[in-house]
Amino acid sequence: MVGGDTSIYMEKRFQSKSVAESQDGLASTSSATIRRFALQSAARDLVPREGVARCMRAGHPREDGSWGVDVLYAPMKAAAHFGGVQCCRSVWLCPVCAAKISERRRVDLAQGLDSWLTFATGERRRVLLVTFTLQHERSDDLSVVFGALKRARKLLVGGRAAQQFGAEHSIVGMVRALELTHGQNGWHPHLHVLYFFNWDVPILPFEQAIKARWSDCVSAAGRYASWEHGCDVRFSDSDISNYVAKWGKDPAWTTAHEMTKGVAKVARRKGRTPMQLLSDFLEGDAAAGRLWLQYAVNLKGERQLRWSNGLRDRCGLTADKTDDELALEQDEVAIILASLTTGAWRVVLANDARGQLLECAASGDPAQVETFLARLGIGAASGFGTGWGM
Repeated sequence: MVGGDTSIYMEKRFQSKSVAESQDGLASTSSATIRRFALQSAARDLVPREGVARCMRAGHPREDGSWGVDVLYAPMKAAAHFGGVQCCRSVWLCPVCAAKISERRRVDLAQGLDSWLTFATGERRRVLLVTFTLQHERSDDLSVVFGALKRARKLLVGGRAAQQFGAEHSIVGMVRALELTHGQNGWHPHLHVLYFFNWDVPILPFEQAIKARWSDCVSAAGRYASWEHGCDVRFSDSDISNYVAKWGKDPAWTTAHEMTKGVAKVARRKGRTPMQLLSDFLEGDAAAGRLWLQYAVNLKGERQLRWSNGLRDRCGLTADKTDDELALEQDEVAIILASLTTGAWRVVLANDARGQLLECAASGDPAQVETFLARLGIGAASGFGTGWGM
């Protein structure tokens, strides 16, 4: 349940310091992994009753029924992760899960686009990137603006008018994504839509038609979208490449291209993303924390990315996976660098050292992990073992 009195959690966040922060090298936030876990802790303070508060903290039994946390290394990706812990699977509230889910969707989308655009020799297919928004003011409540955007979106993609528009312009399918920022003019919810065409469509006629259609949809939803700013059409290959690049790893997120890693990026271009609000709250901005809570209430349960029916098959992709399925996916081959008892894991949590531990484990060297744990006071005899596993 999102909500509750957050004042005590804000005070705790601003005043408390973990044991790890007093140890040399344990508090560095230069790494994206470390930063995500710090932001996750901030989210835990703001919504202590949500799943993100237990994500990568609470354990669950292994296949053999034992309890504990494994520190795992995936050689194919040169990355580390935890085994034996719960994950919340929230693409909106959790920086850790959002990074994992969005990266898997980035790879999936890149494969689909590559398949579509290189389908046949000599055949010029087209993909257009269109961004939709509506007029908003600083005084507008998020629920009002977001509600209007959802109504307009429903009109845009559903009903007889949408079918006629698709037929007239030979639209094969769409990929729709939702993003939200907060800036000088208040909340700015917007849609990014990739339109797929079988051939190189005339750009200007389509641009005029989609702008007019969006203006009508927003008007029917009780709001206003200007001709210039309400709908933006991009058609160059570089724009599409940038769109996919936005799904990439840090620091590419800060370039703020046009699509789906918006749920995971920390940037200030044209306003603060939810993760930037969470970052500012972490640095002591209580107002940013209250804004992030508004976001959490309104976005919970929404789908961040949606493919139109049949498009994935036409792009040569398998059935779409849910956020839950993507968050729970594990690498098939993994090395166990350390197995922590529940007591040892509590020490890691008490030191707020999960991110630092994974950063160390990304080396793939169990000796470095052992040294790191020893600095936390966790010795091999009292809290962990090492070995290889699959």
